[in-house]
Formats: sequence, C-alpha cells, structure tokens
Amino acid sequence: MAEFKRFPPDKYPIELHLSFSRRDADLVQEMKSVLDNQTREESKYRKTIAKHVGNTITMRCYFKDVDALRPVAWKLKDQNLRKDTLQYESTKVTPRMLIEKAESILNKEMSVSI
Repeated sequence: MAEFKRFPPDKYPIELHLSFSRRDADLVQEMKSVLDNQTREESKYRKTIAKHVGNTITMRCYFKDVDALRPVAWKLKDQNLRKDTLQYESTKVTPRMLIEKAESILNKEMSVSI
C-alpha cells in the first residue's frame, strides 16, 4: 500500500484521518466537496490526500489551525446526525472529538509560546 505524504507538522499540526466504506460514495463526495471547495487563500491552511484501497476510502486532512478545521467539523456534525460510518483513528467521530483535539493542540502551542 502506498504511503501517505506527510505535511510538515510545524505547519499543519492538526491531522485528521477519515475512513469511509465505498458504499458511502455520496458521503465521500460531500466530504470531498467541502475539502476541495476552498479558495486559494484557504488552501494555504488545509491539505487533503485521499487513497482508495479495496472497499475503503481513506482521507487524511492536515490543518494549519482550528479555523481551518471549522468547515470540516460542521460538515462532520451534519453527517453524524444521520450516519455512523465516519471513523477517526478507528473510533466513531463526533464534533466534540474534533474540538477536543484542536483544543489540546492549541493548549500545547500556547504553553510552548509562553
């Protein structure tokens, strides 16, 4: 299996892994549209890679900051109300998990800079 390219963690500290079943193609398309429909300015803050292996589609998203994560978190929240197919590092994803991860990274950054 091909390795994912890793963006520099100092530039993109928030890393999100999403796994989808191929039968959820409509959900994958919605997520890709959220991630791909970004302005040139937004693309400086968010990078996405998708791989297709067997019946699984894996997306890895790298975010520069919490603000870049926000549109994706909202889309996940909308989808989570009617789907249980999203996975985040082998567990079901909830918007709260994304917020907690972003907050922990932000807290680490703040403690280092003080």
